[in-house]
Amino acid sequence: MTDRPEHRNGQLRSRFITWFLVGTGAVVAFLSLCQRQKTLEKLSEWEFHLRAAGKVLVLSDRGDLGTTRVEPLEIVFADEEPALLELARGTDEEAFARALRAGGYGGVVVKADLDAGQPPGPPSVQARLAGFRPGLHFHALMLRPGAGLYAPRAAPRVDDDVLDFLVGAARLRLAGATREASGARAPRGALAEHGPDGVEVALQIEGLKPKPVRTARANQIRQDLSATGVGLSLLDAVLDAADGIADRFERAHAAREGPLAGALKRFRIELHVLHSFTLIDHLGEDVDAETFRAFLDRVLDPGVTGLALGWRPPQKGRAIGRKGFRIRLPSDAIYWSRKGGVRMVERVLLDARLGKIEDLGKRPYVSLDVFRSIHVMEKEPGGGTMRMSRGIAAQPPREDPSALLARVAAKIASDMSAGGAFRQSYYPVRDQLRLGKAQDGAAEDAHLHGLGMEALNEAARALEDGALAQAADRALGRMMRWLRACSGAGLDPTETQPPELPPIGRDQVLTHCGPVDVTGRPVAVSGWRPGGQEETAVPDGLVFVVHGGTARLGTASLALLGLVEHIGRDPGSGRRARLGPLVQGLVGFILMMQREDGSFQSHFVINDHGLHAFDEPEDTGMALLALSRASSLIDDPRIGPALQRGFAAHAVFVEKVLSGTWRTPTACTRLAGYVPWVAFAASDARDLVPGHAAEAAASDGARLLASGCLITEAEALSHGLAGGHLGGGMPGARDVLSAAASVEALRLGPGGDGNERVHELALELGRHLALRLVVTPGVNDHFLPVPGKAAGGVGRDLVDHRQRLDSAFAVVALLSRLMR
Repeated sequence: MTDRPEHRNGQLRSRFITWFLVGTGAVVAFLSLCQRQKTLEKLSEWEFHLRAAGKVLVLSDRGDLGTTRVEPLEIVFADEEPALLELARGTDEEAFARALRAGGYGGVVVKADLDAGQPPGPPSVQARLAGFRPGLHFHALMLRPGAGLYAPRAAPRVDDDVLDFLVGAARLRLAGATREASGARAPRGALAEHGPDGVEVALQIEGLKPKPVRTARANQIRQDLSATGVGLSLLDAVLDAADGIADRFERAHAAREGPLAGALKRFRIELHVLHSFTLIDHLGEDVDAETFRAFLDRVLDPGVTGLALGWRPPQKGRAIGRKGFRIRLPSDAIYWSRKGGVRMVERVLLDARLGKIEDLGKRPYVSLDVFRSIHVMEKEPGGGTMRMSRGIAAQPPREDPSALLARVAAKIASDMSAGGAFRQSYYPVRDQLRLGKAQDGAAEDAHLHGLGMEALNEAARALEDGALAQAADRALGRMMRWLRACSGAGLDPTETQPPELPPIGRDQVLTHCGPVDVTGRPVAVSGWRPGGQEETAVPDGLVFVVHGGTARLGTASLALLGLVEHIGRDPGSGRRARLGPLVQGLVGFILMMQREDGSFQSHFVINDHGLHAFDEPEDTGMALLALSRASSLIDDPRIGPALQRGFAAHAVFVEKVLSGTWRTPTACTRLAGYVPWVAFAASDARDLVPGHAAEAAASDGARLLASGCLITEAEALSHGLAGGHLGGGMPGARDVLSAAASVEALRLGPGGDGNERVHELALELGRHLALRLVVTPGVNDHFLPVPGKAAGGVGRDLVDHRQRLDSAFAVVALLSRLMR
């Protein structure tokens, strides 16, 4: 039976409509896909990482995240998750990471708030992430100046036996062994993929004794012989990197160094396992260069983090051009940068000819990544391996404090000239001397000289070493060349000086102690105005140290400490009678610099009797210590009340800092240099002030450090340390000095100050750093061009290896107190 025309027409219309709808849907879907692709192409790096993280918790205001064009993406703000917010504001990082994983979160966004003051106590998890300080249980996926995106992910772990095997495999492969023979009997950890992003390695050959550095480019062979391999396993990556090094050596170095198999007998193998890659967003032109530089200085930590720079610039007729890549390993960074991460980035940009940091916003094809590494190196060519930490060797074995103290003190004494001049500052990585050399007549810093002299006196007393005492006396003789005295001091070069010390010449006795005009002629005034007080006359008989046109309170205090120690070593020789006027004159100067409220001024400008606009906090502690020591030699009724007022002013200062009402921010680094001196003074002055004022001063100072300068135990473990200063950057010599303050606080505390655990952590940190900062042959001198010249010296911190007398004093101060 045939269809009727009406039926056939209806079927045709139905099919047409169906095909029309299908076609329209396909066109719409295609257009939608194209639009989505265009949208994805316009996404910023920040939005791509948010999309990849999936479900994200935002620990900041709703407006801080901005808008995103990515779907699907689940964004949850912290006020919708009160339990997670409470954990973020606590200090248990592991519990917060565990709760995030349980809730299905792939990331957490934290607003950067580096300048916000933290309440007293350990910093919260949120505060640490906002400050770009990595923890044990979080890895930064992406960082920008305004915020950071973190994932709850721990860093990979590689066992020591795996690292030993990998270094041995690399040596076999470089020596010519087959790939199969090099990787035979590999442990399971060397064959497994580590981390969700695969694994990368960097393999290097380093000379056991690098050639002395003659140019700014240190350790040339180290830089030339490196390669990076990427593979599915650690073993594959290491062997690939070894093949690359072998090819480069054959092309560029075999003619000079001989066959690689023979050269390996002179060189050590060094291996980095790279992990925790974090993308740094330069945000186009949205962030000014100064903000971006400050951000990089916070994120990049030379000696701890490495830098990977990649680029694919557009070329004629092409959207992208040839790929470029530069890498700077953490261990290399300590050679190239000691002034922060900015210099490291600038150097890499210069190598790649990509302009300056401020030009990065104009180069969207450039990617900037920061990474960390597990670092291991052979102790000697073909010998056992050692793990490296922060660019230097891992913590050496515990050593008796007296042995370490003797080594440091011997180094200080051996670097002195016959006339008592110190080698005040030495850069061992570049083998350069700065400030003062160990020759007479060299330019010197009187304050550093005084710290070196006090270090020798501390060590001589603790070790009962006569040679060190004689070296301290030579240093005192040089210090006396900077002494000046007002008229009426009663100084007679033929009567007041012992034979072994140079006399104060007549040109060092000032007949006029008032201001002078531009020609040097005295100006008639009745006195001077110390710190805004009423005009007072400058008393006769003052003795002070003039250096650079000013008399600094701390330097005069160090000179007084040296004189007291010199007299006390031989009290029956007549030194006390001969040097009494000098001691009395220095005491008079210190008392003149004390304000009515008990605080001290730091600088006395000789030519106009004015003052610098700033005070040096540590000078206050030095003055208190010098006054307490001098009381054993002279009977001055002003000393006791001056100490009492000084400790009272210290208590007021502590409360103002803790309450946030101090007129200027006080960085932890300054407190770490000030608090120990007050603690030392408190130990000496217990019998000179009534009640428990001295013990309370030591306790109050420790409270300052405990209130926010010391990091928590959990944070300490993430750095492999115990303690450390939040505001001080890399732990160093000032942390050692703070540990000495904790020794005094633990010994003097009247019933405890409630911070015993903090003191113990600080003390453990001090012991740890003292071992690592002192250059020890065969332990932590592998990166130095002339290791023998640096042995026994003390670096400033774990990255900056510059050796100064104040760093050496910090170690001596701690070790000598540990021996009591």
